[in-house]
Amino acid sequence: MPLCDGFAVAAAMRESACFAAVPIIGYSSLNEAEVVERGKQAQIDAFCRKGNTLHCLFELIEFMAPVGPAGT
Repeated sequence: MPLCDGFAVAAAMRESACFAAVPIIGYSSLNEAEVVERGKQAQIDAFCRKGNTLHCLFELIEFMAPVGPAGT
């Protein structure tokens, strides 16, 4: 993103009452050590490295934000 990166977006979400409790999953090709450090600062909840299968990302989404019966 040219104006800000995902870490800046995550930090801004955490400062907003509307989005403070929304789970945030980082999806990046950066090395894991950098993502973990910057992710902690931005309060990102989980991380999935680009290059893994999308199935891994979908499982992580389901774990972080499960949907109950009838979309609840």
